[in-house]
Amino acid sequence: MRPLAQQEVEARRRAPPGSGYGFISHGQRGRQTSEDGPTRPHPRFRGWSGGQRWVCTAFHESRFDTSAVGPPDSNGNRDYGIFQISSRWWCDNGHRPTANVCETSCNAFLNDDITDDIKCAKRIVLDHQGMGAWVAWKEHCKGKDLSEWTKDCNL
Repeated sequence: MRPLAQQEVEARRRAPPGSGYGFISHGQRGRQTSEDGPTRPHPRFRGWSGGQRWVCTAFHESRFDTSAVGPPDSNGNRDYGIFQISSRWWCDNGHRPTANVCETSCNAFLNDDITDDIKCAKRIVLDHQGMGAWVAWKEHCKGKDLSEWTKDCNL
């Protein structure tokens, strides 16, 4: 893996909406799609919808294990925490240069306080892939009835 140039990191942070490289604009945040149905967000997701999406994704990524660390990929990057956030782009693993777009240590995602995990996840979904950044979302949650995940949660 070649080290990520600071220019590449900054370009990702500042990329215009729709460029396929950066984040969508503030005005587009939290837009629901028809497959997600009406839901109320977790209080920490302020302005974000789809609590069912997040619960399903977290279960299939980590089985709700906040201390989960995935195996290294071919480049030595790992996934961290309840949402299995990748060190390649999103956090600093302390071992090799990473983009660290969320500007936090990957180890911060390994405790039971998921506030920083949520903050970074909110940043990730602003990227052009949206929820598609998580394989678990695409394979286990997208297009499915997710109402069972939060039926007793009073969201």
